[in-house]
Amino acid sequence: LNRLLQVMSGRPSGIAIAAGMPLSLNGPFEVESWSPAQLGRVDDVFLDRLALLYRADRTLAGRFEAAVQQKDVVGEEPMAGGSARRGAVAPIMQAAARILRRDHGPNIAAMEFSGWDTHANQGVAGGALDRLLGLLADGLLAFRTDMGPAWSTTTVVVMTEFGRTARPNGTRGTDHGTAGAAFVMSPLLGRSHVVADWPGLSAAALFEGRDLKPTLDTRALLKGALAVTFDLTGAQLDRVFPDSSGIRAAIVG
Repeated sequence: LNRLLQVMSGRPSGIAIAAGMPLSLNGPFEVESWSPAQLGRVDDVFLDRLALLYRADRTLAGRFEAAVQQKDVVGEEPMAGGSARRGAVAPIMQAAARILRRDHGPNIAAMEFSGWDTHANQGVAGGALDRLLGLLADGLLAFRTDMGPAWSTTTVVVMTEFGRTARPNGTRGTDHGTAGAAFVMSPLLGRSHVVADWPGLSAAALFEGRDLKPTLDTRALLKGALAVTFDLTGAQLDRVFPDSSGIRAAIVG
């Protein structure tokens, strides 16, 4: 994503909706960050006093002012009641929508949600994974609703850092695997479909005898999503994904 910001025309900007900087946004192109406060509400008097301290610092003064403006955009209501600490995705997604939909807001946002490493008690209906997928679905629906008219030009990519094994382990969970899954959602896509060359789950079809076999390069999926959303050329996409000139976009508008 940081390389994407470097090849986009106009005045691109990005933001990390996270406590830390996601690796995909890390790079020479400077981006903003925002995460919900864990210390409760901060009154205006306290902020005014902080502003006096930051005003004399050339490096931090602008960043502090940007943070205050971000607070005014997002507000504090979505985080009320400790919902963010309980793992709810929807409040974070709603805050992201408020930031992205504003005039001259960021072009790109990256978010991270933990808790998906379900080594134990993964469960079926009502299990840990089922609960997490429900939270994700609620969050995506809230994001789409809160984006309003801006949703018509928005693309959301949901993907994992690693796959899971095809078989459960001895603690009713699954361990780290190879192939995973990703979702791409956008009104810009031509149609709804599954992009896959399904290898099957037979013992002979598994990768190294334990994992679902990967059949699609993730870069092919991301190239398609970026091309549809930002109208990038093939040369620009190859700069975003170095050494990928032989990989074609897997989805089109």
